[in-house]
Amino acid sequence: MMQDTLSLNMVTPPPSSGQIDVASWASIRGWAADPLRPDARVLLELWHGDRMVRRVSANQLRPNLALANIGDGRHGFDMPLSPSVFDTPSDELRVCRAYLLISQGCSTLLRHRD
Repeated sequence: MMQDTLSLNMVTPPPSSGQIDVASWASIRGWAADPLRPDARVLLELWHGDRMVRRVSANQLRPNLALANIGDGRHGFDMPLSPSVFDTPSDELRVCRAYLLISQGCSTLLRHRD
């Protein structure tokens, strides 16, 4: 008897480094880099609960990163936020690195506790 099987090859996401410098109701700013590919750009996603609400590339020039020899220094990001981001109720806001079809390396910014 033949069985239908699904074979998945596990992909190890690349390492990331970075920092969130500012998280406010107006924007989230910081930097993100791939230490194995220092001149590559990192794609980030903003998740509100289980809904991805914004995607940005960390590609803005940050002279402090260039001085620290983190690639060419173009690893900054700024995610402007609008009230529509918060249209659905959720107790969690996260910034994650997007890689292939998975989000990994998430930083939780807001978690509501009663």
